[in-house]
Amino acid sequence: MPPTIELPPKATTNLLPLPLDPNWQPTIPLQDAPKSSAVEFILRATPKNPTEGRESALLKAVKNALRGTDTDDPSVVQSTWFHDADNPDGREISWNAKHVALSCGGVMIKRWSFAHAKEDVQYACLGLLEQNAQEAQKYFTPAPADASVAEDEATVPSLDSDKEERPTFGPFAQANTKRRPFSDNKKTISAVFVFLRSIGKIYLQNGIDFTINIPFVVRRAWPVSPHGVLVQRVLEPSELEEAAMTGEPVLPTMFTITSPFQEPAAVGLADRIEGGPGGDGAPLVIHTEEQNAGNVLKSISPTEMVLWVSCMPENKYIQPERERNKPLAVTVDPRRNTLSIWVYAHAGDAIQTTPSSAPSPSTAAVLSQVKSRHPGVVSHGRRTSAAFEGDRLDSKHTLSFGPSSGLPATQEVPINQDGFPVTGLPPTLSSVATFPSLASVPGTVPKPKRDDSPAPPDERMKANYWMECVLEIMIPEASSQWWKIIKVAVFDERFDGKIYRSKLAIGFRDTNTMYIFDVGYDDESKRFKAIYARQYPAIAMASVMATRPGITDLLAATSEGRVYLISGISLYDVNLVDPLVSPHTPYTGHHLSTQGMILDFDDVRGSFLSVVYQNGAIVRANISLCPTDELTLDCLRVLSRAISASLYKSLFTHFLAGWTIVGRISTPSVQFQCFQTALIHVLKLRMLDDSKEKGSPWDQLGASEAHARLKGDVALKMLRLPPTNERPVSVAMSGDSVNYFQGPALYALHSLGEALRLQRERHASLQRLASLICALALSVRPEWADYWKRLIPDAMEQWPDSSRYDVRKVDDRLPTWPQDACAYIHATLVNSKDDRKEFQDISYVTNLYEIEAPFTFGTQDPLKIIQDTVYLYFLLAEPRQASTQKRAEAGVKWLLQDGPGMQLLDKLPLGVAAPIREAVRTCQLTPPADWPLYMYTEIGRNDLAASASENLDGTVMEGYRPAKDFMNPTKAKLSIGKILAETKAAAAGEVDATSGVEMDDNHVGRVRFKDDRRLEEIGRMLNSSIISTIKAPEKPEQSEHDQTMEHQKHIHRVAERTLALPYGRAMYTFASVTNVTRESHAIPKIEYGIKILPMNITITPEAGKIIPEASQWGEFHNGVAAGLRIAPTAKGVESSWIAFNKPSELTPEHAGFLFALGLTGHLRELMTWHTFQYLTPKHDLTSIAVLLGLAASHLGKGTQKVVKLLAVHTPALLPTPNVDLNVSLLTQAAGLSALGLLYLGTKNRRMAEVCLGEISRRDLVQPDLSNEHREAYTFSAAISFGMIMLGKGSLIPADLDLVQRLTILLHGDVTRRVRDRPLNPFDINLTSPAASIALGLMYLKTGRQDIADILTIPDTAVSLNRIPPNFLLVRMIARGMIMWDDVQPSKQWVFSQIPGPMLEKMAPLHPGQARALDDAYELAYHNVIAGCCFVLGLKYAGTASHDAYNVILHFYDAVTKLVFPRTGAIYDQMIKRAALRDGLNQISLALSMVMAGTADISVMRRIRNAYGVFQNDMYHTNFHYGVHVATMQSLGLLGLGGGRSTLGTSDAAIACMVTAFFPRAHVTPFDNKSYLQALRHLWVLAVEPRCLVARDVDTGEVVYLPVKIQVKFGDRVGTSQLLSPTLIPAIDQLVSIRVDTPRYWPFYLDTAQPRNRQALIRNQTLFVKRRTAFLSYIEDPRGSRSLFVRSGAGGPGDGQILDFARMTDEPLDRDRDISEFITSFSNNVSFLAFADALCRSEEEDASEKERALHGYAHAALLDCILQDKPQTLQAHMALYYARHADPQAKGYNLLYHDMRFANDFYSRVYEKSYSGKAENNPRPGLLRDSQFTGALLSMETPLDEIRETTQFKKVLGRYIRNEPVRLTPEEMAAQEEGEEVRDAEVERKLEQMLSWYLLKNSVPNPEVLMLLSEMMQTWKQKCLESMGANVDARKAKLMDIGLREAAHLAGSRLMNSFMSSGGWSARSVEEVFEAWDLTR
Repeated sequence: MPPTIELPPKATTNLLPLPLDPNWQPTIPLQDAPKSSAVEFILRATPKNPTEGRESALLKAVKNALRGTDTDDPSVVQSTWFHDADNPDGREISWNAKHVALSCGGVMIKRWSFAHAKEDVQYACLGLLEQNAQEAQKYFTPAPADASVAEDEATVPSLDSDKEERPTFGPFAQANTKRRPFSDNKKTISAVFVFLRSIGKIYLQNGIDFTINIPFVVRRAWPVSPHGVLVQRVLEPSELEEAAMTGEPVLPTMFTITSPFQEPAAVGLADRIEGGPGGDGAPLVIHTEEQNAGNVLKSISPTEMVLWVSCMPENKYIQPERERNKPLAVTVDPRRNTLSIWVYAHAGDAIQTTPSSAPSPSTAAVLSQVKSRHPGVVSHGRRTSAAFEGDRLDSKHTLSFGPSSGLPATQEVPINQDGFPVTGLPPTLSSVATFPSLASVPGTVPKPKRDDSPAPPDERMKANYWMECVLEIMIPEASSQWWKIIKVAVFDERFDGKIYRSKLAIGFRDTNTMYIFDVGYDDESKRFKAIYARQYPAIAMASVMATRPGITDLLAATSEGRVYLISGISLYDVNLVDPLVSPHTPYTGHHLSTQGMILDFDDVRGSFLSVVYQNGAIVRANISLCPTDELTLDCLRVLSRAISASLYKSLFTHFLAGWTIVGRISTPSVQFQCFQTALIHVLKLRMLDDSKEKGSPWDQLGASEAHARLKGDVALKMLRLPPTNERPVSVAMSGDSVNYFQGPALYALHSLGEALRLQRERHASLQRLASLICALALSVRPEWADYWKRLIPDAMEQWPDSSRYDVRKVDDRLPTWPQDACAYIHATLVNSKDDRKEFQDISYVTNLYEIEAPFTFGTQDPLKIIQDTVYLYFLLAEPRQASTQKRAEAGVKWLLQDGPGMQLLDKLPLGVAAPIREAVRTCQLTPPADWPLYMYTEIGRNDLAASASENLDGTVMEGYRPAKDFMNPTKAKLSIGKILAETKAAAAGEVDATSGVEMDDNHVGRVRFKDDRRLEEIGRMLNSSIISTIKAPEKPEQSEHDQTMEHQKHIHRVAERTLALPYGRAMYTFASVTNVTRESHAIPKIEYGIKILPMNITITPEAGKIIPEASQWGEFHNGVAAGLRIAPTAKGVESSWIAFNKPSELTPEHAGFLFALGLTGHLRELMTWHTFQYLTPKHDLTSIAVLLGLAASHLGKGTQKVVKLLAVHTPALLPTPNVDLNVSLLTQAAGLSALGLLYLGTKNRRMAEVCLGEISRRDLVQPDLSNEHREAYTFSAAISFGMIMLGKGSLIPADLDLVQRLTILLHGDVTRRVRDRPLNPFDINLTSPAASIALGLMYLKTGRQDIADILTIPDTAVSLNRIPPNFLLVRMIARGMIMWDDVQPSKQWVFSQIPGPMLEKMAPLHPGQARALDDAYELAYHNVIAGCCFVLGLKYAGTASHDAYNVILHFYDAVTKLVFPRTGAIYDQMIKRAALRDGLNQISLALSMVMAGTADISVMRRIRNAYGVFQNDMYHTNFHYGVHVATMQSLGLLGLGGGRSTLGTSDAAIACMVTAFFPRAHVTPFDNKSYLQALRHLWVLAVEPRCLVARDVDTGEVVYLPVKIQVKFGDRVGTSQLLSPTLIPAIDQLVSIRVDTPRYWPFYLDTAQPRNRQALIRNQTLFVKRRTAFLSYIEDPRGSRSLFVRSGAGGPGDGQILDFARMTDEPLDRDRDISEFITSFSNNVSFLAFADALCRSEEEDASEKERALHGYAHAALLDCILQDKPQTLQAHMALYYARHADPQAKGYNLLYHDMRFANDFYSRVYEKSYSGKAENNPRPGLLRDSQFTGALLSMETPLDEIRETTQFKKVLGRYIRNEPVRLTPEEMAAQEEGEEVRDAEVERKLEQMLSWYLLKNSVPNPEVLMLLSEMMQTWKQKCLESMGANVDARKAKLMDIGLREAAHLAGSRLMNSFMSSGGWSARSVEEVFEAWDLTR
């Protein structure tokens, strides 16, 4: 139970009395409320209701009943405002009953009208909706919540499968068949939520909109964090009455909507919410009570009315996960008179626990749970709309016994031997499953595992958000009745130094009282608590961002008119000035207005709000009391962490008062002056006014801020400037003692100054701050003033000396010398030790002074840059890590992952950033392999990020046009006429004819083969849409009629070849289209016409000459070829697009197109009703295509819905196989083949039994007209069986039984007697080859010799004559598949497979011998040879193995000679050659399989020769249709995918290749009797895109690139050098890929790492980054045009110019072509801009300095391009600026100090710790130490000139004696005659040089020097006493030298100099000792 309190009684007053000075009240002018165009539009668009006011009471009651009680008036225009990260300025939504409008800044940007809707708008609001980051970029395709459709495709595993067995699929197929989970990267998108009575509309900012069902009437809605909306439904009184009568609980009223694909989820009631935001960073844990027996979600009481819900938009000033408190909500229960404060949490970010699960976990246990949870996984399932999920073929509405099913896991279901349940529909089954989805299909349901865990609640009752009541308040009944006017506001949400908490204000307007509650997280009880704090009188209140950025304050108004602001612990009266009231009316503490009393504050937007008066008037006010000057804000932030709360309150009050007096102007100097004055006042100091009279305007200009900012500008250097009259602040103590908080304030501001030193762009602010630091330090620690005077000479008017401070008042608690951040960083860099003292932050001084700081700004810390830099340097100098590479990786990884990022380098000065840049450079050159991808991009290796990225942008894939195509186009631009013609054709609907072989986007092929036109030649031969040209023999004796008949015969013969072309074209153009358009996909037309030479006439076929069945199958294959152009990864192929391409009447072309989409996996997107539209007409080709296509799309998954579709087309799957389905036998064969694909490699015994039984189907034994395709059916059954059992054959009895049955089908039943009648008759001529291939697939790669022996090869003439020769070919293939490991690419292996007698008969003859043998031997010999070659082709498919290539090529040439003799032959030999032709087909296919995708010239010549032989002898009987098919397939395999793809050798790939290239030739184009033609395209499932492509990551161009590939063969590892684009070995054999060429950045891809392996499988692309000094191999093949060989480039002159900037004497001709030169080598636009601005010096009148600048800039640019380091270009120019900077300029000492830091790093540290020299891997630095040495030498020259002057020595002497350095006016007047006169300017210059001198030489401060002087006198006296009177000149000199060395050493140690090894310079020691003796 939550804690309950009574509402405290109303107090009389809680406000402080008004201050006396009226100027202390901030004055806020009121303005008229701006008009909203959205509201005005809605008012105009809403017509007046003529019946308004005349409606009957009944009609009003009906309308109110429909709208619901307790809802807003529909006629009133309402508005809400909301801001988020995408809309930081906020957006406003306005609406009434029929119109909704969205506006921004008062301008309407979107509107929606519901005037024609039957329902009114109930409510509208703005909020956030979470989407996947990828889907947010495009039109959202609905899919299940946790993954894509692949998860719904339940893979059916074998019941006795071995998890460690060989995988069936290759790596590419596995990647495609695995589920495609949404990326973990989530993105919240701004959304508009509009609620009508029964539906809701969601409009996203990216243009997507959704319609959702709302099963209740919405009362109101609120946005919630992190995304979604909370809605509360209308609670009718009748519901409560009905519940009281029935005793049933009332349904919940609070729901959340987080997804458009989910129903509104009830808000759950949590027992405790632990951790999360506001919970001190602990993991979020939601503790819930144990669910009851009915699994009913425990929700919040329905009578709780929501008053207010907080939402946490992002804010750049806060840490969202730490600063913001828990999201809060406030409800009121009018029936119980209670008000409740709640915290809520999103369930998706939390761990949920119940009492029954485990006791409350410890923090460590919770952390382990958090680490083990998959990111982005929510604890509830998402229910997708049935329109998108339930009706898709891949949806998993199957009989499931998992936790998501409605069937209790404890219920045991009987399972029969086939693996599916024998019971009917379970009574407890969830309603999600429907009866059709539960139709039992044999073998489709695995046996469930027993699970005793309790069933979870119904997914419809799972909560997305949970709420915990932290406080319940009993309120008076009167307040409860007026609950609608209760106001709630949260403010002051911040970290208070101990916890993260917020204040909650609840205002009761009926009592004019406001109650404040503190809400925070209690670490002890692990609960959020709300504690009553106090009350204030208030009738109106609002939370506004007034005094602090990112943190709100509370503005309130009393009924008497007093307006006040509560900010932290402060309370300020605010004077709201009504412009209608006379400005002379004095402010008396109460708001004066002509509108009456303030009634409310409304419409809060940041610091703006609306003031609502009693008479209804509304005005706007801007409560902006926060300073805009960043320095002032940082001072307030840092002091809020260092001084007490009361002092900070006083400080801000005085600052606000002073700022108000000057009108709160935004000038930075004015704001800081007000702060400075306030600080001096609260520290009880007195400001000394040293300012003079304003004087003339000339003098006033000298005192202006513009003069201070521009006086050092080089453009004004030659002008006479006004005298500088700026005076640093000077203070004195008001009393005798120092303020207690002056020391902490000094320490805090000094720390801020150190932070500003580390921020280059804020050095100007440091100039202002240093003056204040010195003023505060002078009285408590004068040494600190000396420190800042050295760094910033203008910080003080004079040097601190003993006359300006009292030593007795010095605060000894502060260290003598201030803490120096640069010194600490440098010491960490030079001498890092584990025991070094930590850098002290502000907590050090608060603990020292025992101060409890208020932390008014929460976690806003301006000193964070010091902490980040110090920690980063610690990582870079980690003493326990000796490796330079590891230290750099640790530092850079922290910087990018947990630190401030690369932005830190832009802030830090050059010297401090130098070590970090060198570490980044180290990681850039040798990046680690396990970094997140964004980190590679940050360090400049976007090539590595792109190579491993999962979501490649379309610009880097095929179809991308490089930038050079636009800048330097190779093709002429289109003319205006051509563009107009194309536009007219497009408008008229004309479509350009397509040939189907277009490869315009094949950049890979063009680069790979360059000028070679082999691919174009393949495309030309495979083009079926052009007229074929043949040369016919001339027969002049023929008549015209005979010639016509002869020509038609030519057409018929050529048509056979033309109809076979799509087979090869499908392979050649495979996956050439990666993005489909919204237009219909073009399918080229088949051209049957021919052109006959030499007559040059074109002949077209006569009607009926082309058999319709032949043309139909030709069109089918043509459609397949067109569809296979669409890549499997193509975007935009959806069910609607597929249906859009559907013709009005089903055609063979479209059937082939569907089959192609199935082969590439796109039919998974097909909706169920679209599938029925294709299958219902019983169009055979379409049915075959859909069945095979769906099975291929769900390859090996056993998807049940696909099985059901197959069952109604395959009688074997039905309980009564004899039923007449009115389906052709060819369609049944396709269904059986589809079954094998669907269960590929699953070893599903039920399905295997079905297929095995169909091999010997009873009704196919005797041939008749109804079963002419019986052989095709038998082969389909056998291949399907082999696919199901693929490679899974074993010795178990079940498998041996299958082997026995196959043996009978193979050889016949040898145990049966002749007279016995077979139990199951079969035709062995059909079953023998079928059983052979089934047995080979079943025992694939098993090496089972006993199984291979079943497939015997006869060795006698008698036995050979009993078996057809082509059976031996099939048996040889089967044997080779079984004995896979024994297959060797050698002739010896081939001959070893031939029986001995046969080999002897076919042995080569000796001269004079004649061969006399039976033809059976010769035919058998060549068939065995063909089978062996085909096995070699299978094993070495896609490998381009040289050995296999040579072996197959040898036999190809040998058989070719036999098939195509040069001389005529007798008829018997022609018949024999016709038989040998089938074997040659398989050999040619085997050869092309090995060389697939290589476009090998030698093979292509042979295939082209076979292609052209047909031209010469068209009437040869050998050239039947099957020969053309084999030839075109061989040709297509050579150019597979345009040279981008090849074949794999996985089990699944082998089975698909055997199926596609099965040795059963088709006699005619429509021949399907022996083999189903559609199966010829299953090679698609064996294709692997293994073409390694290298792309330039900056341009996207495909480039040549030498790569070293390491491949593993068994235990051997070899390395080969290849030139990409190139085909690479199988991924499983690939070890690594290395790019090691000087032209590109190094790249190493280790395939052992899963991310690299997956990226290589995903895109086969190496993105490389070219070094800017080189050109690509395409542009510069020999490397003769690189920058290193360019004349004069990188010569010694360039380096000398960088070291010592000077004017170059070299001719400037090389500068004239600098832009063209840079364009050739780099695409960096900054290089071009730099060269154009600074590297040109053609001007004849250019000065020497200008020419020196141009020469230096040219050398710097060249150095950056040569070393490929664009990041150092700015550093080069910074060095040039340092060389030529004016020593009198502001910030010069800071610049010099930074140069010394950088010089010390590069000269002393870099080579030792950063160069890699210690690991024998040295590299040059980004900058050379000689550059900094030269810069320092140039900077020190003016000091060396002045340090020898007498005036400077006198100034130095006055300093070291702690005397006033500057001469007084009296001393100036009393200068001796002849002495050089010193005026004020000379004094100022000498003091600046003194600051520089002291900083450069690390001279101790005067106090130390005085101490050293006294010590030296003491030591000298002791030495003289010890030596007595024997002191000669030599001993005295030696004694003085020793004393000086001792003083030198002591002074160096006492000084906190960052030059720890150098310390106080020796030359300065001599000068100081000399100055001690000088007089004035």
